[in-house]
Amino acid sequence: HLLLLDRFAGFGPLAERLAAAVRGLSERRRALDRLEDNQRHREERAEFLRFQLRELDALKPKAGERDELLAERDLQRHAVELQSHARRAEALLYSGDGAVVEKLGLAETALQGIAAVDPTAQPLVSQLAELLVGAEELARELSRRARSLRHDPARLEEIEGRLAELERLSRKHRCDTDGLVALHKRLMGELADLEHADERREVLAQEVSAAEAEALELARLVRRERIRASSALE
Repeated sequence: HLLLLDRFAGFGPLAERLAAAVRGLSERRRALDRLEDNQRHREERAEFLRFQLRELDALKPKAGERDELLAERDLQRHAVELQSHARRAEALLYSGDGAVVEKLGLAETALQGIAAVDPTAQPLVSQLAELLVGAEELARELSRRARSLRHDPARLEEIEGRLAELERLSRKHRCDTDGLVALHKRLMGELADLEHADERREVLAQEVSAAEAEALELARLVRRERIRASSALE
């Protein structure tokens, strides 16, 4: 009967607005109830996330860090041996008796004597000159590398400790170092969402109040129009 009365009075759209407002109010109330019901669970989850993040924040894992540490550890473990090899190679090339550079210099002098008589040998002189320059540059690089290789027991201990901590957390969370970086980002995002739940609850509470006021006003209008239409039918 109310539907027929609404159609007769011509304010069906107003009644539809009221129905939509009531549906919206119900949805917002349910969402607010869910937030309030889950308050304890959110607090427990947030505390758990903070605990996990304290470990990750203390360690501050970086993408690719494990591979870099493993490479540096190998250098530290073999620093003395590698330094010895580099110095020996440099001596064979440049600074030792009968070094390659010395012999290349002698060969260059001999070729220059040939080129003085036979100009077609000049390209050979140029090639040998390039070899000599390359050998000298390589010797300088080996010398630099030998100086840079230093066995540092304290640094090696630091690397071993860092790798052990990364390995411990990786086992705990069942992921590699890069996975720890991704996990840290994900946990931070989840914690932020949980900490902003109170803000969401306040927004929903305001929306519920506004929806209640709208629904009440529309209900008053519909009731007034129905009373007026009913009187017209009598």
